Amino acid sequence: MVRVPALVAALLAALWLCSCESGDSPITGDGDDSETDVLEESAQEESGWVLPGEFAALDPAICTLSEPVDLRGFEASFTSPASHSLVADRAFPLLVLMSRLPEIPAAMQADATLDGLAAARAQAWDDLDNCAGGCACILEALGFTPDESAGIATALGALDTTLASSMRASGNFTRYTPQDDPTLVAQAWNEHYQGLAEAFERFCNEAGVQTVAAAVQQTDPGLTPLFFEPLLWLTVRVMEDIGRDEAARYEPLADQENKAAVTRLASVNFDNYPFAAIVNPGQGPDEDGIALDPAGAERSDLGAARLKAGLAPFIITSGGHVHPDRTTYCEALQMKRYLMETHGIAEDHILIDPYARHTTTNLRNVSRLALRYGMPPEKPLLITSDIFQSPYIGALGKRCEQELFYQPWRSMEHLSDNDNCMVISPVSLHTAPGDPLDP
Repeated sequence: MVRVPALVAALLAALWLCSCESGDSPITGDGDDSETDVLEESAQEESGWVLPGEFAALDPAICTLSEPVDLRGFEASFTSPASHSLVADRAFPLLVLMSRLPEIPAAMQADATLDGLAAARAQAWDDLDNCAGGCACILEALGFTPDESAGIATALGALDTTLASSMRASGNFTRYTPQDDPTLVAQAWNEHYQGLAEAFERFCNEAGVQTVAAAVQQTDPGLTPLFFEPLLWLTVRVMEDIGRDEAARYEPLADQENKAAVTRLASVNFDNYPFAAIVNPGQGPDEDGIALDPAGAERSDLGAARLKAGLAPFIITSGGHVHPDRTTYCEALQMKRYLMETHGIAEDHILIDPYARHTTTNLRNVSRLALRYGMPPEKPLLITSDIFQSPYIGALGKRCEQELFYQPWRSMEHLSDNDNCMVISPVSLHTAPGDPLDP
């Protein structure tokens, strides 16, 4: 990459701030939608961008890979069918696919094993009064023994349907998509059923007997329910009744908080920037009544400086309703508001991930946004944080392997005291039903 003197770089960066990639300023957002960038006329004609002197160490080439990305069958244009519950759609996409794809329910009803289990669970639902709202009793009635679950996995894998191809295209099962179709379906079922059973047990106990008994009365499992539907819809109903809808609270995200930036993204030329986006992980205050922790504001300050220097066309804030538990404040949303109000950043330059509950899922979730919104997967993200979190982020590989079962990056490299660069992995798209608050 060609280097330029710091003074020239600073002048070029200043000129860029006046024009930006679409004729608007990341501070005001005023202007038209035409794609103009004076840096294309600079000495950096090949790349279309230059690193200002202040950020000369933030070289994306350090983590850029030559190997092409394997999207593992993911198709950004694929639209997953939706149920009546956003929580179910987000936390248990396999079960929603199985109940909403046109040919799947009929195929399951034609299978003797699956249809027999459906009839038994329908009868169990009618007899739930005998459980009097007891969680263990309900789970035993509506759930499946290990042998039954193994039989379900085998039967689902043998169905002659489009289920497996839809699973691959959705991206929600990328951990398993290298497997053949029967194995893909079976592994996804095993993971989803385990997550569903654990979610019911957790939130049923949290809700209490009276709330669960009322949820049973108010839940419609369907007149001819599929074998998994009574437990699925009761679990989701209990979660929604006690306000544990964090996983879907801002959906559809692309049509709400991220709408302006997603609209602008279609006209952005990513070749004109060193990084696809700047990522600011959130920091919860751990105290009621505080909207934004000072560390969250500091990280936003760092991100704003890099955005204004032209290092990326977007800044992504990441963090959910985490600290203190069940706080009314969302880390990512508060950081977005701070960026707009304090730094004057236009809304169409900011994307949010309002769900992440850990640093590992900060990285996973922003990778998902980048892939689903069509950012080039080969182009690095710049992960910017304070001097305490940044070294920790660079050393997260082992924890990610233990908690996510994969690393959400293809490349992760340390750049400065405040910055790491990351090339995302498509495996990040994989939904984790074992964590229904941030799957």
